[in-house]
Amino acid sequence: TIFTILIPMAEGAEALVGDLEEEEPLQGRVGETILVVEDDDSVRQLLVAVLTEAGYGVLTARDGEEGVRQFRANPGEVALVLTDMIMPRKNGREAVEEIRSHAPGTRALYISGYTDDIIGLRGGETGEVPLVLKPVNPSELLRKIRELLDAPTAESVRAQ
Repeated sequence: TIFTILIPMAEGAEALVGDLEEEEPLQGRVGETILVVEDDDSVRQLLVAVLTEAGYGVLTARDGEEGVRQFRANPGEVALVLTDMIMPRKNGREAVEEIRSHAPGTRALYISGYTDDIIGLRGGETGEVPLVLKPVNPSELLRKIRELLDAPTAESVRAQ
């Protein structure tokens, strides 16, 4: 069954639509690979689709332990770790801490379907790592990733 709903455009809305269409697409750059660590298959597949469509290289893992193994198996390749907070075997915080013990300064972004309060109660404080709540808006996710990847690293700030 297909439903088509046609709603007349409000007066002056053409200008707003034009502004939306002019927004610059948030694209990955050559050599930017994101490690997606997510235990839910459908969410992981959705994230992979959004990221590859935006031009990022993508590696995947089903839990924190597999995420750490993937990171170690691809040294110097991962630009950012995108990880769920609450997962079996090793949560996102533990995985990022272990990854950063081997590669300090690794950029990370947490995603979670839980609010900050519940994450804290379950031992998954986000600390200095930014958090995006599920359901994830693809534009918001890509904007946050681009912001993190474009931010200066501690090493580049010290070099200036």
